[in-house]
Amino acid sequence: MDLRGTQGADTLVGGADDDVIYGFEGADTLKGGGGNDVLAGNEGNDVLQGGDGDDYLLGGAGNDTIDGGAGNDWAAYEDAAAGVKVDLTLNGAQNTVGAGTDKLIGIENVYGSAFNDTLIGSAAANMMVGGAGNDTVSGGKGDDTLWGSDGHDTLDGGDGDDYLVGGAGDDLIKGGAGWDWSSYEDAAAGVTVDLTKTTAQNTGGGGTDTLSGIEHLYGSKFADVLTGDAKDNYLWGDAGDDKLYGGAGDDHLSGGAGVNVIDGGEGWDTVDYAFSEVGVSINLSGAPAPQIPIPDGVDALVSIEAAMGSTHNDYIVGNDAENYLFGDAGDDVLFGIGGHDVLDGGEGNDVLRGSFRKPGDMLLGGAGRDQIIVWTGPGSEGDATIVDGGTGVDDLIFSSIVDITLDLSKTGDQVIAPGVHMVVSNIENVMGGSGNDRLTGDAGDNKIVGQAGDDVLDGGAGFDIASYEGDQSVRVDLSKTGPQNTGGAGVDTLRNFEGLKGSLRADVLIGDAKDNTVEGGLGDDIIDGGAGADTAIFIGNANQYTWNRNANGTWTVKGLEGTDTLLNIETLKFSDKSVTLSPSATTVTVDDVLSSKSPLMGDSEANILTGRALGDTIYGYGGADVITGGKGADALYGGEGNDTFVFAAGDTTWSATSDVGVDVILDWEAGDKLVFGAPAMSFEVGKFTANSWQEALADASLHVDTSHKAFLAYQVGGDVYVLYQPNASTGVFENVVKLANTTLDKVSMATFIPSIGVSFEGDSAANLLWGTGFDDTIDGKGGDDVIWGGAGSDKLTGGAGADRFQFLNGDSGFSAKLDTGVDVITDFEVGDRLAFQWNFGTLSLSEIQINTGNLGSPTSAVFQLVMQGWINQRATGAGPRFIIFGSEGDTYVLADVDGYIDLNGQTHDWMYDTTIKLQGFNPANFTVDMITGA
Repeated sequence: MDLRGTQGADTLVGGADDDVIYGFEGADTLKGGGGNDVLAGNEGNDVLQGGDGDDYLLGGAGNDTIDGGAGNDWAAYEDAAAGVKVDLTLNGAQNTVGAGTDKLIGIENVYGSAFNDTLIGSAAANMMVGGAGNDTVSGGKGDDTLWGSDGHDTLDGGDGDDYLVGGAGDDLIKGGAGWDWSSYEDAAAGVTVDLTKTTAQNTGGGGTDTLSGIEHLYGSKFADVLTGDAKDNYLWGDAGDDKLYGGAGDDHLSGGAGVNVIDGGEGWDTVDYAFSEVGVSINLSGAPAPQIPIPDGVDALVSIEAAMGSTHNDYIVGNDAENYLFGDAGDDVLFGIGGHDVLDGGEGNDVLRGSFRKPGDMLLGGAGRDQIIVWTGPGSEGDATIVDGGTGVDDLIFSSIVDITLDLSKTGDQVIAPGVHMVVSNIENVMGGSGNDRLTGDAGDNKIVGQAGDDVLDGGAGFDIASYEGDQSVRVDLSKTGPQNTGGAGVDTLRNFEGLKGSLRADVLIGDAKDNTVEGGLGDDIIDGGAGADTAIFIGNANQYTWNRNANGTWTVKGLEGTDTLLNIETLKFSDKSVTLSPSATTVTVDDVLSSKSPLMGDSEANILTGRALGDTIYGYGGADVITGGKGADALYGGEGNDTFVFAAGDTTWSATSDVGVDVILDWEAGDKLVFGAPAMSFEVGKFTANSWQEALADASLHVDTSHKAFLAYQVGGDVYVLYQPNASTGVFENVVKLANTTLDKVSMATFIPSIGVSFEGDSAANLLWGTGFDDTIDGKGGDDVIWGGAGSDKLTGGAGADRFQFLNGDSGFSAKLDTGVDVITDFEVGDRLAFQWNFGTLSLSEIQINTGNLGSPTSAVFQLVMQGWINQRATGAGPRFIIFGSEGDTYVLADVDGYIDLNGQTHDWMYDTTIKLQGFNPANFTVDMITGA
């Protein structure tokens, strides 16, 4: 409402909204009522009553009564004809000098005139603005905000924590008691302010000021230089390219937008990016982070011990000091390096990784679904690591090479490994390391992943899930309470689990008598719910799948993950709905389903055929085939040609009384080869005759320590058994293979190869060329070839044409010496592609980082990448992350293709699965489109 009076004495009353009321001449009574009102009495002896709300009251000339009422109210003298003196500590009428004798009631704030004013605050938190002129403004006892504006002003904060803005002119700025600010936010140019100086200093854009009792500085919107003293200072640069120097004391520094230099100096200092409008990347280790995308620039950080992120997605790395890293809101990654660190994720779904140099970190997930990663191994003994997941469903993940024992139901200090202490709270899910772990859940709903090693897993009370979310096929049976060989994840013991989740490969998952939920994951799985009302879980919507009942009572479900076979499953649960299956009694078992699976078949060419961990039947047919059965009791048929049969340690099983479980080669003939993955200490072969398997095994044990022969062959009836012992001194046979319907004369030293790599070429056509699990040499020659070297350190040449080099996870290793154990592409060029396992489509710049410089030797390169924070960053969500850099004239590609599969089904990790060397290729010529999904 806008009300205007007359030249007489008016009474004007506002309403409940924000009103503007003018009195003009005469002795007026103006009442604002509710709302934030502006009342102007102008001339005459006026009565101004603000009422409720935060009101702005101008008495004007005359002797006025100015009553602010409720709220935070102003008495303004901006239209006074001369300087005013206003004291908010006085209760009665006071001579303001330039604007009559006024009585102020319920006034918290004062706005002065354009002349020389004296403004005095009360014990409340006052805002006082001097306006133009040389003003003296005193805050009093509260936490006050004082503006000198134009002129040579004196600002005295008094008691309390005050915020003082001198404005233009040469000002005297006194903080008084409390923690006080001197602000140059309205300076017309950059300022240079040093809190160690007690005399007048030329600040540049803020005049020549004298500061005393000031602890904190706020810069201008231009390039500032702010220097603290021995106290604990807060320096805020605001916009512009600022330089902040904390000096001694524990300082809090924030550069604001711009390209800033932030030097904490002595003490324990904090850099703060709470202002940032985008996520930031902070590296306190002394090397620049790969990217610090703060608005408008990249900051240089020196002598900083603590970092506070933005409300967006941040990446923060500590250093060897004791750090405090705070992610704030957003999905943040916090990485401790050394020292006893405190990592606080704040809100959002965060990843916290503790120090890998010292124990004793405090890892706080905060709100959201957080993942807390703890290194456990040599050097982690000592002080207890404190882990608190906070609210939400949180994961504790061990990056461990020792055996872990952890019970989530315990709230106090636990010794989780020799000399390693941990206090755990608010953790729902846990993932073990590479050792033989004992992991126990609590009374809630837990998901437990043992990972590698022979683990003992106990879900405890609640609805708990045993998860095998790796890249090795497994066979897991919840009805077994004793140790069971899972195949790809060791010999595990499972207790008190209601749910089961499979791997990225083809699995066999079996429930028990409870109401189980089973998620097969990727691969063609066999799922048997067992007794109870069981549910199979799929990641997609129902319209992305088909399901059909088979004649034998099983169900086949085909969709995003593969083609699964279900037994004793009552419900299919998709992401959008659940479907109840009609009852169908069946006497079919898991083994029946396995035996009915179609065999893997080659053709007349030279095939590379690899089985699963379930017991396969593989036919090579024509050509010189390379056949790998994998784990399980396999039936292998090479067919025509000189075939090679490949075995890894432990692929076959047997006992002293039975040969059940060994692989069988059905058509062995002279010229075929046996390849074993482990290197042998001897290449001799012993050939013997026995009347039975038991006799052969007993006799073989005698030759372990006497003949020291790596390969022993026994004629037992019409078959030959081959036993392989890579290290005779251990007395252990790693493999037994049965050569059916053959004789010892078809076995010689030339039969055995401790490891193999093939060498072959394509032609001028577009070839599909596949290597083995060993060190291969493949040349595509002409044409647009697709080349996969497989595991091992392969040498790959595309030849002419636009070639596609295919990689699966772990095909090529990653180590600190990148010149060993990696795949090498000899002629990579523009037009060629690197294709990885997952169909992730087109990459964005956030998923690939290219360093166009040459980082020296491979070992030096890895060290630099670790220290700069490039290595050990999280893969982006469920997608990949790639690092490309130069080293000694070559380009290296580090691929984190899918990360680890976390307990929530997300993928992100700190390890690089595959390393590729592009021989002679310039990293400056590498582009995002050279990487694609498989």
